[in-house]
Amino acid sequence: MVHIKKVVIQGFKSYKELLDLEPFSKGSNVIVGRNGSGKSNFFFAIFSRIFALMRGRPCFMALEYTLYTKELQSTNETLRRLDTDRQEESSRAKEEYQNALLVHKALKAKERELKDAEIEMRRLNKEKSVIEEERKELLKQKAKLELELEEAESRAGTDQENQERLAKEAERLRKEIRTTTKKLDDLTPRYMAAVEAERDVNERIIDCERRVNDLYSKQGRSSRFTNKKERDAWIKKEIKLVDRTIEVQKQQIEALQDEINQIGAMREDEAKKGYSQVNKKALDQYVSFTEQYDDLLNKKKESDSGADRITELIQALDRKKDEAIERTFKGVAKHFAQVFSELVPDGKGVLVMQRSKDVQEVGRIAAYTGVAIKVAFTRGGETQHMQHLSGGQKSLVALALIFAIQRCDPAPFYLFDEIDSALDQSHRTAVAEMIKRQAEKAQFITTTFRPELVRSAKKHYGITFKNKISSIHAITEKKALAIIRASAEAEAGPLMPAEEEEEEEEETSKGKEPAASTTTTRDEGEEGEEEETQLGEGEGEGEGEEGAAPMEE
Repeated sequence: MVHIKKVVIQGFKSYKELLDLEPFSKGSNVIVGRNGSGKSNFFFAIFSRIFALMRGRPCFMALEYTLYTKELQSTNETLRRLDTDRQEESSRAKEEYQNALLVHKALKAKERELKDAEIEMRRLNKEKSVIEEERKELLKQKAKLELELEEAESRAGTDQENQERLAKEAERLRKEIRTTTKKLDDLTPRYMAAVEAERDVNERIIDCERRVNDLYSKQGRSSRFTNKKERDAWIKKEIKLVDRTIEVQKQQIEALQDEINQIGAMREDEAKKGYSQVNKKALDQYVSFTEQYDDLLNKKKESDSGADRITELIQALDRKKDEAIERTFKGVAKHFAQVFSELVPDGKGVLVMQRSKDVQEVGRIAAYTGVAIKVAFTRGGETQHMQHLSGGQKSLVALALIFAIQRCDPAPFYLFDEIDSALDQSHRTAVAEMIKRQAEKAQFITTTFRPELVRSAKKHYGITFKNKISSIHAITEKKALAIIRASAEAEAGPLMPAEEEEEEEEETSKGKEPAASTTTTRDEGEEGEEEETQLGEGEGEGEGEEGAAPMEE
């Protein structure tokens, strides 16, 4: 069985001095120490080395590929949504531009109509003024003639001699009056027509102004103008902008038309050349081009066939992935129910696969959206989702899932850092017993502040922190329990101040830190084989850290 035999650490975080820890047990190992003593740093050293070695393995690469694929799908979906929004926005902007052009054309038409109406009104006003002057003159003339007639009639009564002459004069005046009256009668319809035309023109002007204001209201800009002068200035400015845009588009259309004409002229020239001189090699060229076409057609068919085969292969791989996921999930779900019933005898736990509603759209693998966990901690109780559980219950469920995965696909060793901190006593005891049973087939290295894991472990280690340096040594179970009790008593005050711990973390994170090395062993007979990996200097944190636990099989 592959297991961690010993760990060598120097210059990693708080482990500044060389640490060469004696062989670990193949079963259960427990590490105790006060807060801030360096238990987590010990695990970081091992984890960093494990992750560094796993990066080149297919399983780790497959996991990274799956995560990157998910992220890529999400990014592509976001890009598609943004592209759709951009196209909709572009269509909306184009539609608004077309509406603006239509409104602009309508405005120009109404302005032309308004200008024509104003010109017609000025002409009618002039004609009206002329007719009015002529009418006034005729009325004056009529009044004058009537006055002369009255004078003539009055003189006729007193002057018998001039009666006949006055009668003739009166007749003449009557004729002139009739003529003037007739002219007035003829002029009156024209005058009334001019008045009616003026009224129509005024109504047309009012209607045009109302429609122009309606158009401005539709554009939402009528409130911007306080008077007609501002409105006319804005209209002229907008007309210039639109005219400039139309002019640019006309130039582009003319340029494209010129190119089309040039291409057409070139084609005509080529056609004329073809008619002027017959190509004697046309038949040979036709045969050659036909062969090239057939060859390209065959290559296209081969490419299509290859693409079909690749598609079939991808579909087959997807089916295998789907089957593997289903098979793995069923195994993990089965073991989860068993493990949870062992940890909580009166409880029940189930795993539920969550799928997308539209499998065809997202694909078979992407159809799996997650796993839901439902548990009940009492007999006959209603199952609850994870989000409804307490912190300790969530920790227990997570441990049950880890143990279920371990039973489905066993790993050679497990590193647990204070997994029982949030559990109550009964659950801590159940977890300790399960680790003890699982330790027969795998190695467990755990840290704890509770006595249950200490009592079930085969080997015990204690971590001390002095002068900002961590050290770890093998201790007895009795000593480990004493450290647990001392830690519980000193829980109100940590071993070292928080400021000092932060200062230590800052100092150890600066510069380069030699990392750790471990020795892992695979049993072969009684002697077995062992190989030690000593790491060079590396960064103390992040991806550059190198911890422990290379495995040789």
